[in-house]
Amino acid sequence: MDFVTRWYSFIIAYRTSDPNAQAMCRYFPALVLQNIFTHVQHTGSQLDLFSCMLVNRHWCRNVISYYWCEVISNPTQVETIISLLTPEDRKLIDIDLPEAKIPPAFPYPSFLKTLDIGDLYQTIGTWLVQHYQTDYYHETDICNYRRQIAFAILLVYLRYSPTIQKLVIEEDVDDEHRILLEDMRIQSGADVLLLCQHPIRPLFKNVEILRISSKSYTFDLLNSLADTCHNVVNLHLSFLSTDFIPQSDMLALRRLIASQKKLQKFSFEPPLHMVPHYFKIVYKALYNHASSLNHLTFIFIDSDHCDAFEGISKLVNLETIELVMCDLFQKVVEPLVSANLPKLITVNMIDCVSCFELENWRKRIVEKNGV
Repeated sequence: MDFVTRWYSFIIAYRTSDPNAQAMCRYFPALVLQNIFTHVQHTGSQLDLFSCMLVNRHWCRNVISYYWCEVISNPTQVETIISLLTPEDRKLIDIDLPEAKIPPAFPYPSFLKTLDIGDLYQTIGTWLVQHYQTDYYHETDICNYRRQIAFAILLVYLRYSPTIQKLVIEEDVDDEHRILLEDMRIQSGADVLLLCQHPIRPLFKNVEILRISSKSYTFDLLNSLADTCHNVVNLHLSFLSTDFIPQSDMLALRRLIASQKKLQKFSFEPPLHMVPHYFKIVYKALYNHASSLNHLTFIFIDSDHCDAFEGISKLVNLETIELVMCDLFQKVVEPLVSANLPKLITVNMIDCVSCFELENWRKRIVEKNGV
């Protein structure tokens, strides 16, 4: 049993009212607690972290930043953040919000590290339905209130100046309670997405991990992120739509990729009916990161809808290439298999249909590096 797991077992014992464990747990030094909470954060649940807050004040002070490092995930947390709204913030919302019964014990928004816009929207919607006892989740008024509250909460996060490391904007076409980008479009005055509003853009300027999965990227969102986010090292872009994607969106996508200072990891899932020209638009933007890019992932790429991997030899620092559910033949992969990529160690091919040349090349890389 490793060090962290051994001390984590004391938490379990504490929760089962073991007197010896309770006595010992109360006096763990902060460094030990940090190791425990990091372990719980990655292997446990929010409930486990919440249980840690109930041990004593010392534990509570140390675990609170772990519990609140991700965007609010339950309705109770929504109400806590609402209690931090200023009178000016409340004027942005067309309904009366509950007042704080007691002042918050900690500056909760300052602990934020990961902002999942979908989780935020879904949780606000759940809170609205519960608090105002309505069954109409997608009623127009509820959608408007949810958007207004989300904007006000983002202003609160910005005011506490958190260093957001990860931004997730993911649509889910199969879950009616999840966000759709069009739900976040502000219709009064200029037709602008909530995330593109100038007052909240600074919230995203230090993002290092950016994940976007959308039915259709929007020109204004991509350009807004390109203007604001320049420090992304891990970028994942995924289309969920089978519809035609306008070239303006692809050009904005290229601008977002090219605007990063030091991109290291890039993952791309194109639209189902992407034309080869669009693939080239996105692919060539990676040339800007020839000195830093070391991990490249393509998902659902097929020979009918993409150009050859021309110029991939420029990406001399590539260490890992992943191809997931791709359908690639000789005309597309020839530049790849003949490229000189001196640092390439790992080639992963998952559920791919590939030509002999690509499979043979992968085997050579495996034999060379023993991976």
